[in-house]
Amino acid sequence: MARQERALRTRQKLLEAAAKVISARGYRAATIAEILKAADITKGALYFHFDSKQALADAIIKEQTLPYAPVEPPSPLQRLIDMSLEIGRGLQTDPLLMAGTRIAVDTLFDESPVTPFQDWTGVAVSLLTEARRAGEVLPHVEPSECAELIIAAYTGVQLFSQAASGRKDLTERIVTLWKHLLPSIANPAAIAHLDFDKVPAQLD
Repeated sequence: MARQERALRTRQKLLEAAAKVISARGYRAATIAEILKAADITKGALYFHFDSKQALADAIIKEQTLPYAPVEPPSPLQRLIDMSLEIGRGLQTDPLLMAGTRIAVDTLFDESPVTPFQDWTGVAVSLLTEARRAGEVLPHVEPSECAELIIAAYTGVQLFSQAASGRKDLTERIVTLWKHLLPSIANPAAIAHLDFDKVPAQLD
């Protein structure tokens, strides 16, 4: 058990170090040597868990969604909005999310891009499907199509915010996105009960 716990701690240290290096330097510029130095871990320990920088990137993309899976409140649309705002805050502070974005952008035009879009879209499809069953979205809304639009728009908003302010105004821009998008997809009665007051504080 102790050996397994050490292995899990080592793996987590590697992911955190890789995330910090990649978010600061970019996926292509980051080197295994820099990641090993940041993690204070040997090359052998790294290759025990990950056989390449690509494998590290895949793990970052996979794990960045885990802390943001929404479970409350009961309204599916509210959960989707809350998740978008929590991710916005995470993109200001969470190395895994920041690194995931760098990886996605840096590899977007590669033959095999490493992106989180499929995972995030899957979460949005699930919530929109719930919302349709609950009558929160309009009858014409098709969950998979709408989810792709939301993720695409959200990606553009966060990249624009990065360019404009280093993401300092990201949560404000996310709220603006929702206020323009919701009237075209949501039941007016549902919109009236949605809450944007839990917007995370902006960074100074």
